[in-house]
Amino acid sequence: MTELEFTQLWPDLLNQMQYINNINDACNLFSKLEQLKYYTIKHPNDENVKVFISALVQTYTSLFFPKELVDTFRIPDQFHYYKQLAICANLPYTVHPFYAYFLPKALQTPSELYVDFYGTFFWVLKQYRPDLIANTHLQAVKSFVNQNPNIIRGSKDDYSNLDQEIALYHKVMNNSNAKELEGFGLAQQIMDPYEIQRQFINKKVGNIGELYTYRLIQPLYFSCFVARDIKNGFGYDIYYLDQNSIENLVEVKTTMSTNEADIFSMSENEYQTMINCLRRANAKYCICRVHLDSKLTPSYLLLTAKDEETLISNDGEIEYKLYQSSNSHKYFQKQPQKKNHMLYYASNPFTN
Repeated sequence: MTELEFTQLWPDLLNQMQYINNINDACNLFSKLEQLKYYTIKHPNDENVKVFISALVQTYTSLFFPKELVDTFRIPDQFHYYKQLAICANLPYTVHPFYAYFLPKALQTPSELYVDFYGTFFWVLKQYRPDLIANTHLQAVKSFVNQNPNIIRGSKDDYSNLDQEIALYHKVMNNSNAKELEGFGLAQQIMDPYEIQRQFINKKVGNIGELYTYRLIQPLYFSCFVARDIKNGFGYDIYYLDQNSIENLVEVKTTMSTNEADIFSMSENEYQTMINCLRRANAKYCICRVHLDSKLTPSYLLLTAKDEETLISNDGEIEYKLYQSSNSHKYFQKQPQKKNHMLYYASNPFTN
């Protein structure tokens, strides 16, 4: 590559980066990027190379200063979880994940940072823009990233609409060779066809329970289907702010079992989120236990965290107790209930 070609290519690349909409767009720019990187390595002291690196770093730095992101840090701390959602929804990697491919690939970034968008950015900032290290807003972003590793590492879950999820469930239940299983198995890196089908069905059952639950909440409250629309690392599936300005975090646990000795597990992240929520006067953590019958008709049991080891139903008649822990999960078991007391209800538990 000549100096003239380099000078013409890098502005075009930075311009195209602004319009990446999918992985194919990103891949199409890699060949140009490789040419640029090869030239920068060979000519580190070239003035044109310095201009390119400066423009690249400035492009990334500007991603951290849109008005929407700046404003999220000004949300009152009273609404802690809404603020958390808003910040994450407006962070650059959340808005435009394909940017993560280019910064480390264009510069000689340490290998351990290569797949870490934020780690790479702050390393590059220190190397190339030390004048911005003390910037209050950037420090706030860095603090959020460091304090919320589960959220930063999370990704959006895949959902179709409710009717499609139900149709997929029935299709795979009746056809173990359904083409949808092949892509699912590849994505999950599972080889055993029976395990692929089992996990696919479990995923559909979980999605259906969450979609039913959000259908109940959405018309009533200021809400967000977090796992679908933002990320799945928050420790809950659905957020809503109720009429009393209480932040409600809803984790949906769906079952088709009719076993009276009901048991469900919480991930360590979900459990720690519940514990943190208990310490906030303005927040409430809920488990929506959804039961689907053979026709996938739902009924519901809403449980709220009473303390670190107890979840209790709205009417106080049903309790689940923490009975077993592992490094990654906490297991809750339903306690013996009063005679003839119904476990699941067809009505909307969020209106009671």
